[in-house]
Amino acid sequence: MDGTVINGEDGTGQTTVITLTLAQSGTEVTGTGAFTDTLDRSGSNAVSGTLVGNILSITFADFDQQCGGRMFTNTATVTSTTSGSTMSISFSASAMSVCPAISGTLTYTKQ
Repeated sequence: MDGTVINGEDGTGQTTVITLTLAQSGTEVTGTGAFTDTLDRSGSNAVSGTLVGNILSITFADFDQQCGGRMFTNTATVTSTTSGSTMSISFSASAMSVCPAISGTLTYTKQ
């Protein structure tokens, strides 16, 4: 991912890895979202949401503490559960404190 991970920085030239570790019970999904980057930063937050049919909806707090605890909402269509398969997730978070509104798409690879 190239872009702002921590407020006030453009992210150019760095690499950030975001990992979702999820567990499912019925339609409830819980777990952890974590990041590491090439600037030796890391963090993790609780993840919660639902999986209804093949639509995964999860939320987790912004990793940037300057953003006042804003929440990211994420939605994906799960098409495969085999190792190596990918899933694109659209995400958004509203503007809060010194942080602008943000949205985009991330692609996750099942491990």
